[in-house]
Amino acid sequence: ADLPAAVAGLRGEHRLLVRKGDYRWDGWLEPDGLEERIQVNVTGEKGTRLLGKWILPADQLFETNSCGSFTGVVCAFACSEYLTPSDWGTEPESNAPSSVFTILGGPWNMSGCELRAAAAEVLVLLDRAQVGVYECQMGGMGHLWQMNGTMLATSGVHMADESRCAIRASTIEMCGGWGGSAVR
Repeated sequence: ADLPAAVAGLRGEHRLLVRKGDYRWDGWLEPDGLEERIQVNVTGEKGTRLLGKWILPADQLFETNSCGSFTGVVCAFACSEYLTPSDWGTEPESNAPSSVFTILGGPWNMSGCELRAAAAEVLVLLDRAQVGVYECQMGGMGHLWQMNGTMLATSGVHMADESRCAIRASTIEMCGGWGGSAVR
């Protein structure tokens, strides 16, 4: 089964074990209906790569929320003319920032992950997002990916509104393309 099929229509609390391989994802992980909460804990085998954008929403007005964790996976998104949509997914039809993760709810925890972006931001935290990043590597793709040239992330972590992020024992590298920074 593919990742979008596994995630579609989830309600309540779920644990997803993702086998080694490349999986495409571009879209919203959202509760099915008003006043719902969805918790998804994604764990990957070594060699699991989730390619594309994740939008993890919350709606304070309707009290909907998403929360959960990503453990042991590589999550990557490239927004560049040098990469084809078939390799990295296409952008969803939304006003969401170009980032690996756009998070509005929480809490969300990333542990033992590699979070990579090229010409995009890694984490964008908006509204009342709550995120913990533990023992992760995040930033641009650079030489770690078999591509020509250095592929910088615009920003590692971009926080706005009332969002919060705790980063521990992690590396933020290869950021600053297009006027960005490691953390802003």
